Amino acid sequence: MTAEERAALIDRLAPLIIEERRKAAEQNPKRPPWYMMNIAHPVMGWLYNQYLAKLGEVSPPGDACRTRFELSILHPAVLKKLAEHYKIQ
Repeated sequence: MTAEERAALIDRLAPLIIEERRKAAEQNPKRPPWYMMNIAHPVMGWLYNQYLAKLGEVSPPGDACRTRFELSILHPAVLKKLAEHYKIQ
């Protein structure tokens, strides 16, 4: 998978994951929205801040940015499995 293919796949997956998260929150309002990774962990927080700095983000990022970050650190094989789950060709 080239860097361009990877970026395109992440851009296609992120909105699908956000929508799934939104629907889950609507079905059970007592359950908070979920993320795939805990950025409170020192290493994950550092990686996240590096990602935001690379993008030039200066304000708190939204769900789309956070989701793209989470996807960006996944192995390509995991991204392919997610693409299969969301039926992306």
